[in-house]
Amino acid sequence: MDGLPGHNNFSDDTWHTIRINLNGFNLDENEKVLAIGIQGPLGTGRFYMDSVSFVEGEPDNNISPPLAGNWELTFEDNFNSTLLNPNNWHVGKQYLGMSGIAGNAGRETIRIENEMLRFEAEKNTLNQGTKRYFYNAAEVSTFRKFRQKYGYFEAKIKYDSVHGAWPAFWLLPDKGIYGNDTYRRQSLLKFNLDDVSTTISSALLRFKISEANTQSSIAVHKTLSADWSQDTVTWNTKPQVDPLWFSHSYGEVTGNIIEVDVTSYIREQKSSDKEASFALIDNYMRSLLIKIFSSEANNISDRPALIVNEESLFPTEDAFVRGGNYADTNYGQEPFLLIKDTWGDTSPTFDQGMEFDIMESLGTWGEDISISALHWDGYGSQHKSVNSGELYHNYSSDGFHIYGMHWQPGYVGMYIDGEKVWEHYDDRVGSLPSYIILSLQVGGWDGNEKNISDDFEANMLVDFVRDWSNSEFN
Repeated sequence: MDGLPGHNNFSDDTWHTIRINLNGFNLDENEKVLAIGIQGPLGTGRFYMDSVSFVEGEPDNNISPPLAGNWELTFEDNFNSTLLNPNNWHVGKQYLGMSGIAGNAGRETIRIENEMLRFEAEKNTLNQGTKRYFYNAAEVSTFRKFRQKYGYFEAKIKYDSVHGAWPAFWLLPDKGIYGNDTYRRQSLLKFNLDDVSTTISSALLRFKISEANTQSSIAVHKTLSADWSQDTVTWNTKPQVDPLWFSHSYGEVTGNIIEVDVTSYIREQKSSDKEASFALIDNYMRSLLIKIFSSEANNISDRPALIVNEESLFPTEDAFVRGGNYADTNYGQEPFLLIKDTWGDTSPTFDQGMEFDIMESLGTWGEDISISALHWDGYGSQHKSVNSGELYHNYSSDGFHIYGMHWQPGYVGMYIDGEKVWEHYDDRVGSLPSYIILSLQVGGWDGNEKNISDDFEANMLVDFVRDWSNSEFN
């Protein structure tokens, strides 16, 4: 079930994927399966089944682009984990802001379900620093995780064609210029939950800013393990971080106290008899050094705390880590926790950079219509672009389509479900390594940003993302 063997428990109102290998039933050669029954436990209940199929033989794992060439698979995510893979994905792009009229709500709008990446967009107020949005939306990218020049890029996507929705699969240039790692810092907090009641009604992570200004950016994440010690942890040994934050704050200033609701996470950790571990990060290159009081602060009221059922727990361990020349240095006994992410002008569409829009669609166009487009030389007075015009998709029984792009020097070819639908030849075609973006935005143009229904909701599902390189153009 859900890709894992063994006994599993169901929970209410959730979908699961079940695969049954009929070879395990020791059927005779000529026997045929006419029916399969699924029996639940004693008692009452109701369940539904969808997309039931019989498949003969093993699945075809010989995946490749729909055109000849010496292809090597360089990136693949089938979303077959319960977590967004931190080795592949980052919430947002180089910065958190999105195109359109919605804010990127992160954990509230991004999840993995049934081995698919799911985005949600809805009409809902979202405050991020000094900005207020009236729509929540979602965007992830491979920024700092994966970039590639030339090759074949594809994703299998399904989306709701709802007035206001703006789904997209696209690339932006990445020169690999991220600023000096020596100035980059992240902070860690860990709490022991042994003395916490098994009944948890509320849990707040609380910390106080010692120094920051209105340009600050602070994201609170869980770490994927608590296997670190304040006496030994360094930049090179820090734990992996869940890309989806609990909270993200812009503009917090000196003296502010930040409280983050982490109730669900603390319940999970307590039920699994595990410690709670957090990372405080600036994900978006604000180049501002932020100081937060640590557990070594002189005043107890300044120290970080986890407030569970209105009772305060203080960190059992806390530290910050620093990159570059200090990547092997431990900072576990400091009066402050430090956060900083340095700036690098890495994604301009000038100087051979280009925005590649493999697929984007507007809800006002209706179902199974998208466009492909190229943009370069900025987004101001020098901006230039070319696009395919509306592309009409063939019928798909499950609503999914595979969108692909073949990119080589001076050429771009766009594909839908393995068929070339548009191509563009030009010496100006981008030649910088680029990173992948998946987004469900709100608004856009062509009337899609106006007169949106008050009960607006939209979804986008991504089954897989794959990229190949071709040695001919490496």
